[in-house]
Amino acid sequence: MPKINVLVEGQTEETFVRDVLNPYFCNVHPDSYLNPIILQTKRVFDGTTFKGGLNKYRQFREQAVRLLGDNGAVALTSVIDLYALPRDFPEYASTLNLPYRERVRALEGALAADLDDVRFIPYMSTHEFEALILADTTIVAQVVGEGPAGAARLGGAIGGFTNPEEVNTVSPPSKRLIDAFPQYDKVRHGPISASRIGLDTIKGACEHFAEWIALLEVRCGATG
Repeated sequence: MPKINVLVEGQTEETFVRDVLNPYFCNVHPDSYLNPIILQTKRVFDGTTFKGGLNKYRQFREQAVRLLGDNGAVALTSVIDLYALPRDFPEYASTLNLPYRERVRALEGALAADLDDVRFIPYMSTHEFEALILADTTIVAQVVGEGPAGAARLGGAIGGFTNPEEVNTVSPPSKRLIDAFPQYDKVRHGPISASRIGLDTIKGACEHFAEWIALLEVRCGATG
């Protein structure tokens, strides 16, 4: 069974990979399996491990290198946010003034070059994981217990952008969601919303995300 390890920033992304991406891939490529792993951010002397968030690039790189040593996996990919990216990330400063699409692709290229392994497939969310669920504001409103007025309120909060991946770091997707729905809980409502929206709708609204899914499908197909 082809296994792809997925190094993610936190619990929300872990649940998304497990409960949304895995069923999709198992349907398209029945022998494939995506294995989400939350980034370890700190390990202290007594063995305690803290998980979630990306504070230093070193944290990501060290764990990615270890995972690339997993001979049972055909690939390693990432789910990290462009928003609040650590300043020590490869090519962080040199890409600051690029348009967001060019910047995220340049950063992904720099990440791939630094890890230097053909099994690594970089993916960086533009600008946050939460952008994906902005693909259908009506469903998000329903998930948090709101009706049409809530959907309209969220729609107004993201007005001016032609697609969810454009919602930027000045007021990122997560902040707009909380502004519209104070009861919004990322870990609880995010993956449920994504599941109900469906990957086909998300891919149709989020081009960069769709490109990543296509790359994973190629890798699954090549090894299945």
